[in-house]
Formats: sequence, C-alpha cells, structure tokens
Amino acid sequence: MSILIILSLALTSWMAWDCSKTFREYGMLSPAFLSKALFIIYYPISAVAHLVFTGNHYRGYFDTVFYRGEFGVLALNLYALLLCVLGYLVLGWGLKLGRLRDRFGKEMYLERSGEYTYLLVAGVAFASIGLVSTTILNSYVSWEFIDREAVLAVGAARYAFLSTWLVWGVGFIAFWNFLNRRTDGSVYLGVFSVALVAAITVYWTAGRAIVVLLCLPIILSLGIYRPKAVLRSLPVVAGFGVLYIAFVTSIRKQGYAIESTALSQVLDWEMGRFSMVAYSIDYVRAKGILWGSSWFDAFLTVISAPLQFLGFGQALGIGFSPNATVSIIAQDLTGSLVRTHIVPGALSEAYLNLGFLGPLVVFFLAGFFLSKLELLRAKSLKFPARVFFYSYLTALLLLNFFNTTLYGFLANIVFNGFPLLVMAFVFERFSRDRRLLS
Repeated sequence: MSILIILSLALTSWMAWDCSKTFREYGMLSPAFLSKALFIIYYPISAVAHLVFTGNHYRGYFDTVFYRGEFGVLALNLYALLLCVLGYLVLGWGLKLGRLRDRFGKEMYLERSGEYTYLLVAGVAFASIGLVSTTILNSYVSWEFIDREAVLAVGAARYAFLSTWLVWGVGFIAFWNFLNRRTDGSVYLGVFSVALVAAITVYWTAGRAIVVLLCLPIILSLGIYRPKAVLRSLPVVAGFGVLYIAFVTSIRKQGYAIESTALSQVLDWEMGRFSMVAYSIDYVRAKGILWGSSWFDAFLTVISAPLQFLGFGQALGIGFSPNATVSIIAQDLTGSLVRTHIVPGALSEAYLNLGFLGPLVVFFLAGFFLSKLELLRAKSLKFPARVFFYSYLTALLLLNFFNTTLYGFLANIVFNGFPLLVMAFVFERFSRDRRLLS
C-alpha cells in the first residue's frame, strides 16, 4: 500500500507542477488552468485521500483499499492511476491542438449596441417568469429538504424547470448593467450578482454544486472584459462560496447521524472520483464493456424529456431508464435501480463505455472543445451575450462533465441552459453578424 501512496503523491505533485506552468502562461481564469486544476482535485488528490485516510467513517461506494475482487488491490489501483495519467495527458494535448490563445489581459470598455437591449429585455422576461415559478414551486416543498426531487412526484416538474430562469434573468440584467458602466466600482456589481445568484439558487434548490455552475459563467464573462478587477474580487466571491456551502451542508445534515464531514472524505469521494475509476475497471472485468449504450441512453433521455415535461411520457412508455449510467451503477452497487445518486465521473463513464480507449477519446475532445470555446469568446468581445453563452458551455465542461455523466452535461445544456439557447437563437436570427454558432 505504501508504494501506491507514494505513486499517488508523485502523480499529484507532477500534475500540480504542470498546472502551475499553465497558470503562469494563461492566467487563473483560463479554461486550460481551470480544467487541469479541477482534474487534479477530481482524480489524483482524490486518490491520495482514498489511499491515505483509510479510517474515515464512510469511504464512498467502492473501496479500493479493502478490495477483495479478482483484480487484486495493487493491480486495480495501479491501473486506475494509469488511467488518471492518460486522461490528464490527452486533456493537455486536446487543449494544445485546439490552439489555446493567450490570456485576456486588456481592459475592455464597449460602446452600446443592439445586444445590450436584448440582454436587458431577456433578463427582465426570464426573471419575471422565474420569480412566479419559484413562488409556486416553494408552495410544494421547503427548500431545505434533502430529497428535493420529491416535488416532481406532486406535479411541480414544470415549475422546477421554469424556476431556473430567475437565475439567468438576474445574470443577464447584471451583465447588462456591468457593460454599461465605466467605473471600477462596476466590478463589485459582478460580485454582488454572484452573491445574489447564489442566494436565489438556495431558495429554489438548496444545491451546492449548482450554485458554482450558475455563478461561474458570470465570473468568466466579466473576467474577459475586466480581468484584473475581477481577480481582485475573487477572494470575496470565494469566501462567500465557502460560507454558503458550509451553511447548506449543515442544513441538509440536520437529523442525520453524521453532523460533520471530514475534508479527507470530501476529497476522497464527495468531490473526488478516483474510487469510481477503480470501480469501472472492476465492472468491465466482471461484466464487460457497455459499448456506448449508456451514452446513447443519455441522448435518448434528453430528446424524450420534453414529452415527459408535457405529460405524454407515461402514455408513450417514456421515462426512467435502466440503461442510464447511474442506473447501471445503482443496480450493481446497491441492488436498486432508483438509487441513482452515485455519480461515476467522466473518466469512469468513458471506461465503462469504451474500455481503455474511452478516457483517451473523451478527455482529448474535452480539452479540444475548451480551447475552441476560448477562441470563440475571444472573437466575440463585441457581442457580450455570445460571450455569456460560450462562458456557460465552458463552465459546464469544467463543473458538470469531468465529475458527473454525459446525461448531466447534456441536460444542463438543454434544460437549465434553455434561456441561453433562446438567446443564441435570437442573436443568430436578428444580429447583423450571424456567426454565433459557427
């Protein structure tokens, strides 16, 4: 076991050194640095926490230290570490091949254009719809309930969907206001906007990760125009985020046996995904490769979801799928198809679907598209709504792909990101420079 710990520490150190070079070259808000930093947290740091802190009260859903399968503890962990190394390498290659641009360093002040008006109108419209839906939604169930999906069973799915529009409406209005001001104090509006988005998100989901996901596009969008000022404000945003996450965690654990969570446990499996990489190796050895079936199911579920939303899902036999990645894992680990809260992460899901080839393909494409999104943002500086759209896609790749599943990524584009898709269509349809989706 000591050799595994040494290897995981060495791997973490090497990735941290490489990530520091990326930071110096491209800056803190660049997708290159953020993607590598998050990868380190999700996998090698998770490996260290999993292999070192073996005395944690709870060690996730798959334990590689006390593994008793046919693969063997040493071989299983070495193979998992190898996949982490390969995933990190191909992520870097994808970023380079995508021709990642230099960091944004120039302060931008833009003149008014038609897109400013669209931002304000869209912000007011989406915020109004979201406010009404949020009010109705909270008449069904209190926000602090740990099982928030219970609202769907009592007919509130449409209000849960529309309530997210309140967050985007506030984001659009804040971004519009920011771009129409020329003083340094406007940056603090961005900080206030992030805090307000977080507070609103508490109200309708009581989620933790979702707050970061919805706030990051605002930070990335503001940072492309005023990078230095936004960087000065980040400590305030980070401090608020830590306090918020601690508050929601304490609320959600009231009445449960474990009232506190060790940092090592958070790094091991709550945020980390190393143990699930090992799980995917063990699963494929025992039951074989899925050959893309759960990925196909993710696309099918997203396509069929509007029918469920309109109430036709049950009549047409569309609904819960046992072929979803989380359903397969739930059945295998817990014996229940409905306990779908066990999330494998992109590396694990890729290995389940394509074996050794999966992580190579998936993380290369992730790096490549992150670079392309950065280039698109750089070319769209005169079109702030487009910058916001690309920033959201970037945030999704960073925060809702590496550590979740393909379905979670697609669902957030189509459903949570629906207002942005509408904005994209409007600008593509009415703008004189129709190159948003090119």
